[in-house]
Amino acid sequence: MLFAAWATTAFGVMSLLPSFYREAGIDPATAGLLLGIAAAAWLPAAALFPGWVRRAPTLLLVVATVTPALGLLGLSRYPQTVPWLWAAAIGVGLGTLSLILSLISLCAPDPASVTVLSATTHGIGYALAGVGVATQSALHLWSGSWAPVTWLLAGLCLLQLLAGAAVPRHPEVVTPRRGPWPSHARRGSG
Repeated sequence: MLFAAWATTAFGVMSLLPSFYREAGIDPATAGLLLGIAAAAWLPAAALFPGWVRRAPTLLLVVATVTPALGLLGLSRYPQTVPWLWAAAIGVGLGTLSLILSLISLCAPDPASVTVLSATTHGIGYALAGVGVATQSALHLWSGSWAPVTWLLAGLCLLQLLAGAAVPRHPEVVTPRRGPWPSHARRGSG
């Protein structure tokens, strides 16, 4: 559910963010630039999140999900007031992908389980994301506004928080260890 909520939010933001800004009266070039700001904010978040996952997983999850939710709500309520700030906050949420991928490998008990867990997570998550983005477009057509879509996306950020909090964690997630798995789970040891 965590990956599905992230993918639905990310694909919605990447495909619809310029339209949100255009509807708010921002010119096309600036709307495209704001999407670039969101993408640029993704990079440092994606680089930093995996390194922090063992130190403060709960705080990291809150930052990674509440920040973009606030950006989406700011975009919905005050789209022309500091639009670059909303875009940057939303972009932080796009960087959550690296956190989710780290959690997949940290939650699996052995290397073989990582493959199964990752395939299942991605397969179901991307399928649900496709339905989610179509739903966002239908909601916009039905309502005639992007405001309900931004609220839906902010709600998906909070769903990520709840789903992330429910992810089972091995003690190794918060206690650094030398390799990606305990020595008894490594291939060749027994």
